[in-house]
Amino acid sequence: MKSSRRALLTSFTLLAILVALPACVPTDRSVVTADVATFDPALVGEWNSGDKPADRVTFAKADDGKSYKLTTYDDDGKPKDEKGVFRTMRLGSEMFYELETRNPGDTRDRFAVGRLTVEKDRLRGWTFDKDDAAFDMTEIKTAEVDYGTSKEKVLAMEPEKVQAFLKKHAKEMTKESFAVKRGLPAK
Repeated sequence: MKSSRRALLTSFTLLAILVALPACVPTDRSVVTADVATFDPALVGEWNSGDKPADRVTFAKADDGKSYKLTTYDDDGKPKDEKGVFRTMRLGSEMFYELETRNPGDTRDRFAVGRLTVEKDRLRGWTFDKDDAAFDMTEIKTAEVDYGTSKEKVLAMEPEKVQAFLKKHAKEMTKESFAVKRGLPAK
């Protein structure tokens, strides 16, 4: 299972920035709906997980005005061709994120979700202590999704049901899955 979630970012290479995204919960579709979607303009700009050029990611306001386009960088600091989408949602008192990517050769997009904390100059993602914990819970439904390059086990429920699951289990998501610090603000 770890390798299936690790494949989510194989080419996208946010792996250096969102270090433990493999621990996030994969889903078969976007689960962020209009009624829970949030957008914070303060997140637009550069974020870093280290000091190297490849350790940065840029969040830009997406055309839909409700999500963020992600750009990652190579070792020389040049933008990579791979892009991703980062969405945020509020469920009760907790914030959650969704990352959407597509690896080269994939026939469909990949999605992963987790709990999010937004501090002044830091973003942190949180997941379950055990990587596959979500799949062990009785109230969920799973499916095997064929991405064209691999088949992966994912949550396969309507967005509202995934939202209810996340809200119910937010306090159990205590393992840090990524942390990035503010870099340069948006221009």
